[in-house]
Parts: sequence; structure tokens; C-alpha cells
Amino acid sequence: MIYRNILTAAFLVVTATACGEGGGNGEIQAPPELAARAKVSGETAKATALARVPGGKVLSGELEEEGGMLIYSFDIKVEGQPGVEEIQVDALNGELVAEEHETEAQEAAEAGSELAGSGAALVVETPGLEGRAKISDQDARTAALARVPGGRITGAELEEEDGLLIYSYDIAVDGQEGVQEVHVDATTGEVVSVEHEEGGEEGGS
Repeated sequence: MIYRNILTAAFLVVTATACGEGGGNGEIQAPPELAARAKVSGETAKATALARVPGGKVLSGELEEEGGMLIYSFDIKVEGQPGVEEIQVDALNGELVAEEHETEAQEAAEAGSELAGSGAALVVETPGLEGRAKISDQDARTAALARVPGGRITGAELEEEDGLLIYSYDIAVDGQEGVQEVHVDATTGEVVSVEHEEGGEEGGS
């Protein structure tokens, strides 16, 4: 697959920088249609969530509609403590909606559920690339799927482009045209680009 300009990565994601004590580099997944309705910014909601978990680091955040409410949902980890805290903040008034502790077993089960629909086998472009990757295919898939809620991986490839070792995933969402092509840096685990591709599902990259 062709490595594309990362400026196209703005399709679905609003990146939130760290804020508050112990803040992490978690990213807030914010579909444009929901972001347009939110009256509270992701930064403000993140600060509210972090205030509930002193010393916590935001692992991930998402703007979603649940039970008729528009909410920010954050997974917050405190180093040295098992599990994570899931904090939900109302995106319309900024108030705390829910707070729940997830055990490591619950986290693993949730991750397994997310990966269940990502069965496309990884294609390695050149022998030896896997040995150079510092991030596993599974961890890279998790990062890619977090960018496309409800998606499933239909094509996966480990390749080197412009000196960068990347995992490249084609992700389809039922009921939506085309696929999202997500590139994940195989060295750092960061998502470097997201782009929508028109057409049907691709069986590989």
C-alpha cells in the first residue's frame, strides 16, 4: 500500500494533549458528527476525569452516545495499581456521569472482544521485518481499531516505507462504504495516518 500524507489523518480523530496532574497522552476518539454537538471540550472533560483519579494517566478517551446521552468515556490507569478506572463525563454540561473500576481480567476480555473481528492474517512485505518491530501485531491492531470504532480488519501488512517501519491495516465498518486505511508505527506504536478509501473491502494490502 502507498504511504499517504498524514494530514489526511484528521478524518475521525481529535487528539487531546496531556492535561492535569499525572495526565497521559491519551487520544480522544471524536466522530465529527458527535463533536459538533458537544458543548464541553475534550480537554475540559479529561481534566474532570483526571480529578477523580489522582496520579492517573489517561490511556484512551472516546466521545460517544450511550443511552441517549452524549458522553466522554476515559480509561485511566494509576501506576502500580491493578486494573483501570473508567470515568464518564457528560459532554453537554461537563458533569461526572459514572465511575467504575475495571479489573485486569475485564480489560483483557474487552481487548479480546475488540480483536475478535480482526482476523486478517498479517502479511510481511520483506523477510526479517518482524524481528525489527518493537510493537507486536496485536498491540498495533488494538491501536488501529481504536481509531475506527466498530471496525474489523480486512487486510494487514508490515512494511517499510520512506525509512519508516509500519503496520498498515484496512478496516471496514459494516454499513459504511469503503475502508479506513490505518498506519501504525511499528517502533513506537503511534498511529501515523488514517485515510478513507472508497470501494469494497480489500482482502489484503
